[in-house]
Amino acid sequence: MLPAGAAAPNPQELLMRKTFEQMLDRFVQLFDVVLLDTPAATRSSDYQIIAARAGTAVLVSRRNYTRLSGLASTMRCLTDTGVRVLGSVANNF
Repeated sequence: MLPAGAAAPNPQELLMRKTFEQMLDRFVQLFDVVLLDTPAATRSSDYQIIAARAGTAVLVSRRNYTRLSGLASTMRCLTDTGVRVLGSVANNF
């Protein structure tokens, strides 16, 4: 686990740096599975940057909270940018 620490004033700038890409590449070499947790798609666009760097995503939704239209929009946004969506996890069932 790699904790996030204090909130950055411009997190997207950090995610676009070469060092973030290098860190992900190193993790892929060291570990069998690398999971990156992102803020909710409705709250931030960070998920788009991270998913594009990772190339693959799993969508997580919450029962009686996540709207199907929002989930479909997020999935469309990811697939339109070339991210492979492996599936979805439904919480609170």
